[in-house]
Amino acid sequence: AELALLQPEKGNLTPARSLVEEAVTQGPRIPATQEALGAVLSRQGEQAAALESFKRAYGLDAQRWSTRVYLADALQRSGQEASARELVRALRKERHGEDREMDAVMDGLPN
Repeated sequence: AELALLQPEKGNLTPARSLVEEAVTQGPRIPATQEALGAVLSRQGEQAAALESFKRAYGLDAQRWSTRVYLADALQRSGQEASARELVRALRKERHGEDREMDAVMDGLPN
């Protein structure tokens, strides 16, 4: 599912979305598939649907760091600042390792 995010041509996420939706169909209880779907939906501007995908991924694995970062970003985009801020505070306390994509997302989140 995560490989699908590497495939899209700039501006055309339809092939990636199809691959990720198939991955979700094959493994609906795999957090990475829900997270990947949320990422594609977000890039397509479907913020409400992306938020729901990130919430499903979080429900499947509340400790998955990348899911929590994406969820915080989606919460912020949907105007749920307090929830986003709470999640970001917890993430910043336990930050470990280098991950440029996640760092970039975290930089845009509220403190």
